[in-house]
Amino acid sequence: MNSTQTAFTLECAEGHTLAAVLHEPENPASFRPWVIISHGMLSSKEGTKQPLLAKALADDGFYALRFDYRGQGESGGSPSRITFSGNSRDLTLACKAMLNRGASSLVLLGSSMGAATSALVAAAHPDWVRACVFLSTMVHADLFARIVPEDELTAWRDHGTKPSSFPREIDYEQIEDARLHNIPAALASLPQPKLFLHGSQDALIPPAMLREVYEPCREPKLLEIIEGADHPFSDGEHRDLLVERVVDWLRLTVR
Repeated sequence: MNSTQTAFTLECAEGHTLAAVLHEPENPASFRPWVIISHGMLSSKEGTKQPLLAKALADDGFYALRFDYRGQGESGGSPSRITFSGNSRDLTLACKAMLNRGASSLVLLGSSMGAATSALVAAAHPDWVRACVFLSTMVHADLFARIVPEDELTAWRDHGTKPSSFPREIDYEQIEDARLHNIPAALASLPQPKLFLHGSQDALIPPAMLREVYEPCREPKLLEIIEGADHPFSDGEHRDLLVERVVDWLRLTVR
């Protein structure tokens, strides 16, 4: 099935714009929810997974939106100010825009920080969301406070010196804002069907960390560990399997 892409922007209340691309199926099924794809921290709508997922979903009959969070990709805003609060406002804006365009319900599909943001927004607006897909889920908002050495956290807070493991500058505001958000509680509250896909070799968020948060989640739920895959699913075969599993699961779950 052929699909088309339309690029457009969303206007945020703070004054910046979000760059977005809507993939439209040739023969859409009216009963199907629209899928909103959220990228992870320091990624974008043009990441290795997002275009593949959007095209595969649209080719299967789903409307699929991918967009750049504030300060990332082609969107406006400061690239160093990456917070759950800001991303949640952006995703909420994207949800409202798709509902206004004709979506009757939504699937929130997120990767890493985008998965955590999707959980927060789904918990805040359960009536909008028909199902959720979480990839390489960032299960704790304060993940960086947990994994960055104490001396580097202090230098980051007091002097703005980025941790050595970060590829670019990120404001310490990320840590302060993270304390406002409880990802495990949001996940546990969701009544919708949930698919979790995670790599067995995810060094940033080991599968054991995800399982601790997955267990209290409500049914229906499914966790699949992709053997050999890393956090970003950087291997092409793992990425293709990920896309296949997402499309297959949604086709069966929201039919």
